[in-house]
Amino acid sequence: MNEFEVVRVLEEVAKHGISKTGKDWSMARVELSNGEGVYVFNPITAGDKVVAEQNGEFTNYKLVKPDPKHDEIMKALREIYKALKEG
Repeated sequence: MNEFEVVRVLEEVAKHGISKTGKDWSMARVELSNGEGVYVFNPITAGDKVVAEQNGEFTNYKLVKPDPKHDEIMKALREIYKALKEG
């Protein structure tokens, strides 16, 4: 799997519609860190990470959802770093 960062949103609502279950959906056209312009389901903003997944002949781009455990670990590491720096 390839992961990329959204550099900028080129078009906030490039595609939209209603799903078979009756829910509204929209896709934004974004520029990725590899220079590609792709469509990603909203909500999406610059700085978000997306992953490319191959689905048959198509490549789908999906938002990478942050892992809460990652945030917890990073907070602990920052506290340790701060304590070592001060001590």
